[in-house]
Amino acid sequence: MFEDLKELEERFDRLEAEMSRPEVIKDRRRYERTARQHAELSKVVAAYRRLRKLEEDRDGAVELMKDPDEEIRALAKAEAEELEEKIEAGRRELKLLL
Repeated sequence: MFEDLKELEERFDRLEAEMSRPEVIKDRRRYERTARQHAELSKVVAAYRRLRKLEEDRDGAVELMKDPDEEIRALAKAEAEELEEKIEAGRRELKLLL
């Protein structure tokens, strides 16, 4: 699933770049088609990027769980658990969007 999402993100970025090219801007039909495709992908890509950010944040919290300070470990554990719940919600959202 994530490989497909990465490809969608790359396509989204290509469409975004294409929309700023002068020859596309001058061609109304081409611009509208490109903008429509870009808009169709935007919700999925935004959800995918949010999910990746949550996973990165969780990984950072997991690293902090190795800290020698017990209080920091406890805070990191709580944060990792909270982020894991958000990650699961993000995965459900992505499945619905796909």
